[in-house]
Amino acid sequence: NKVEEMEKIVRRKKFDGILKFVFQALILCIIFLSILFLIQNPSRERKKSNLIEKESSHEIYFVAGSSENIQNTGQSNLVEESKAEEDNARASFVEKKTDIQQQESPTAEPIQESSIQPETIQPLPHNVDPNRPMIAFSFDDGPYTAVTGKILDVLEAHQSRATFFVVGNRVKNYAEVLKRTVALGCEIGNHSFSHKNFEKLSVEQIIAEINSTNQVVKEVSNYDIHSVRVPYGNFRNHVRSAVNFPIIQWDIDSLDWKTKNTEAIVSSILSSARDGAIVLMHDLYETTAQAVVQLVPQLISQGYQIVSVEEMYAAKGLPLNPNQVYYGIK
Repeated sequence: NKVEEMEKIVRRKKFDGILKFVFQALILCIIFLSILFLIQNPSRERKKSNLIEKESSHEIYFVAGSSENIQNTGQSNLVEESKAEEDNARASFVEKKTDIQQQESPTAEPIQESSIQPETIQPLPHNVDPNRPMIAFSFDDGPYTAVTGKILDVLEAHQSRATFFVVGNRVKNYAEVLKRTVALGCEIGNHSFSHKNFEKLSVEQIIAEINSTNQVVKEVSNYDIHSVRVPYGNFRNHVRSAVNFPIIQWDIDSLDWKTKNTEAIVSSILSSARDGAIVLMHDLYETTAQAVVQLVPQLISQGYQIVSVEEMYAAKGLPLNPNQVYYGIK
């Protein structure tokens, strides 16, 4: 009996040992797979984190009505501005076909003609040397006179240009600075009407966002928009096919919306500057305007031309095609 009990104890210990080994091996496998996942996906996680943070940050600046009615009304609510300016953001748009012949929303209703008269603006000539390095500055989320105006001052003083991706429901509130932007030969791009995430909208809502911004810019400045930057850079799924324009991304992100620090903005751009790059900034922050004051002369002294996205691709003989995504020229 004692021998049998001893054998049972030995067998139980062996079984327990096997179970312990299997359990430890399983734990090690889980740890290994977790480390492997983290190594392969840090950029995706950082991008997701930045997007969530950026969406939260932008909620401060953009408050608009339902996207179903986006062609009929819009309201921009910039916390830093006065209540009077916010009230003036409501306006009606002219319902008409644009030269680009963009598809219109099937739910759009007739719109009463606005009293704003478009001006025929002749942009200043700007000769770009295709044999010299160039870098395209782009600014999102404007116009905003207090910042956009200062950026234009710097560009004008140095005979440079940039691309301004405007939010449609801000245009009529800042019509004069938009007209000046066009007059200086800068490019105007479409950054939606109410800065909603296109990946969360239907095709019809996306088209309405784009058409409404194109219409109000044409109405105010007689300018025809030729490119789109989708809010938050989100063009996956149905978005790319719904946006019948070149989709302009970027390959240098200043993170000005996050740092709001002039020296950090300057450092991040100067350290990454290269021929054919597209730089992302936002003409909402005073720190960004102050960064531009430093960046333009420094980059020019290094031999760069400061140009718009459209100018850069034209100078290098490259097309900008609808439904295609562009991150800069390598």
